[in-house]
Amino acid sequence: MSNLLLRCVFKTPDGLLINVSKLVKRFQFNFRKAREISTNTFCRGKLCSTGRSVFNVNYVKLLSTTNLNCVKFFAEKENDYAHFVMESNASYSQTLYKRRLLEHNSLCDGDYIKYIRSDWSNSSPSELLSAFTDITHYCAARSKPITDPELTNLSKAVAEKCVDFSDEELLKCLECLTHWPETESLKSVNFVDVWSALDKACLSRIKVWNAKTLLYVADIWYSLHLSRISKYVGECIWRLGRKVRHLSPQELVQCMFYMNSSRKFKVPSSMYEFEFYIEQSIEKLSVDELSIIAMGFFKSKTQIRSSRLLSCMMQKTGEKINTVNEVSLCSLMKLFRYRLPLLLINDVKELLDKTVPNISRLSLLCCVQIALVGSPVQLFHRQIITAVVQRFLDELPTSRLKDIERMIFVLTLFNYVPECAPDFFEQVTAEIQNSTRESEIHQYPRNLAYCLNYLSFKGIYLTDLLHKVMSQQFIEETYDGKNLYSLGRELLCLDVAIEIDCPSYKGNRLDPRYRRFLAKRYTKWVPDRSKKNLSVTERLFVDVLDAVEGAVGRECVYADVISPNYAIPDVVLAVDADGKGIPVADLFSNYRIEDVKYAPRLAQSGRWFCVVVAGMNMFIRNENTLLGTTITKLRHLGRIGYRPIVVPWFEFSDLSAAEKPEYLRRKIFSTNCTQSEAT
Repeated sequence: MSNLLLRCVFKTPDGLLINVSKLVKRFQFNFRKAREISTNTFCRGKLCSTGRSVFNVNYVKLLSTTNLNCVKFFAEKENDYAHFVMESNASYSQTLYKRRLLEHNSLCDGDYIKYIRSDWSNSSPSELLSAFTDITHYCAARSKPITDPELTNLSKAVAEKCVDFSDEELLKCLECLTHWPETESLKSVNFVDVWSALDKACLSRIKVWNAKTLLYVADIWYSLHLSRISKYVGECIWRLGRKVRHLSPQELVQCMFYMNSSRKFKVPSSMYEFEFYIEQSIEKLSVDELSIIAMGFFKSKTQIRSSRLLSCMMQKTGEKINTVNEVSLCSLMKLFRYRLPLLLINDVKELLDKTVPNISRLSLLCCVQIALVGSPVQLFHRQIITAVVQRFLDELPTSRLKDIERMIFVLTLFNYVPECAPDFFEQVTAEIQNSTRESEIHQYPRNLAYCLNYLSFKGIYLTDLLHKVMSQQFIEETYDGKNLYSLGRELLCLDVAIEIDCPSYKGNRLDPRYRRFLAKRYTKWVPDRSKKNLSVTERLFVDVLDAVEGAVGRECVYADVISPNYAIPDVVLAVDADGKGIPVADLFSNYRIEDVKYAPRLAQSGRWFCVVVAGMNMFIRNENTLLGTTITKLRHLGRIGYRPIVVPWFEFSDLSAAEKPEYLRRKIFSTNCTQSEAT
């Protein structure tokens, strides 16, 4: 097992929690040593062995939990499992590097000293490679790192002469590098000289190697944990992307694997060709192989445009839902969420129906992704979300702050409060404020801002944390205070929500300069009637605006963004006690774009209304229920002096041009119109 992400906390007999990250970071750490620390170690989910006895600790952080007497591990094993899937399939045998056992080394100490003292400047490439191979065997058997100063001459010679190696010698040298003990850094002396020179040598031959050789060499770089910074791997992906039609289904999968593992690369211009040939070969691919493809598309930030391909992937996932590995399922759910066409609503709903009985066997991370999959298209699946929430509460102390944020988002988006004990929002707010979360918040501060923003939809405000998030120091450290474009919209939404819902709040507030910039950036202007290419949403707004003006008169109507935390404009009007419209346009002239436009005081008795144009994306999919964000908007409008009137798209769009003004008159002027009828 390699590339494992650990969370470690140890409790001493006197009750003191110790962060042991410094003890294990950058070390080779095995489970035998972990058992010496605690006999109660665990790792949720099954980790598949790749033939290595140790794994690398790339990242360690304090786990926020209480009453723990053991070391707990959270493993980021996506890449390792994906590689294991390929290792288990004989079709990949020719393009995957298998780390072979070292042959018996006959090099004695005297020969070693002779080698390291030799001058290799005049030696032939074959002699140099033979010496490097012998030295590799000798040092690997004694856990002697390549960074040893004794090996500097040999390392420099390999770096200088590797360009003269034959293809076979170059690959053998690269394979030798995998046997050396791992260094503290990729830039460690000697090691950086050798691998960077080998990278250039591989890059120089990339045009003459066939696809199998390209993939095999890329896999060696992956085994060295250098695929993210190797120039060869990035160029390899690019070149393979130019000849997709010549790749076998398994070569396509392996190429997508390196897209996922390397992360930073030039995305091939022919990603649509990947889609086409994957779709042609989908019957030959397993669900696990499809998950590797999903990882590649997701990490390259490329949406799958073929609805048919997505549908086939959903169907194959549904067929194996009871046995599919949680890592594979998590990757597929991420991809489905990344682009979910409305045509596939029924497909994803059917998949979620089949997933409900499996929630108990899946990891918490996978469950969170399942709960999120319908959110981009406002698809609410009650059974899935209820099951995930209960599972989430059972493991709340061991959950990540990022997962807490996502679960709050899902529940507030659909304005859903599951009937479970204990109460979800009480538990997560207590967990966020727990002192054991401080180190995680310090590492992922933006997730805290997201959490507070989503909690504000439910009218929940944690004043101490708000004071922290709104401080200038927090904003400068979390965002780039000098670059206004780095500021997130969540800051604007939080600041406006505090102003409306918490008038007695005395803590920090957003800098007025930031608020004005964010309001300008995220505010949508009132659509121009004269434009012919209006979107469906813009056309609906213009039609409603015309109908309101027809009902009360153009001079009695004002259209603009009323509260800057909601980007879409609304239509406001005022009527007097006799039901006649009052001219209002001049009453808003003093407001700026970043201001909350409170209902102005009228010279005569009257009442303010705000017509909220509710398009399709303001409702739960296939239901006539408003989303939580829209419900929050109605609450805020009521607090700033307006009586909100919702105009649903499914009611208004079916009316004729003559019926639309009358429809608005009934909403506004009916003497029997109650608040519930208006909304």
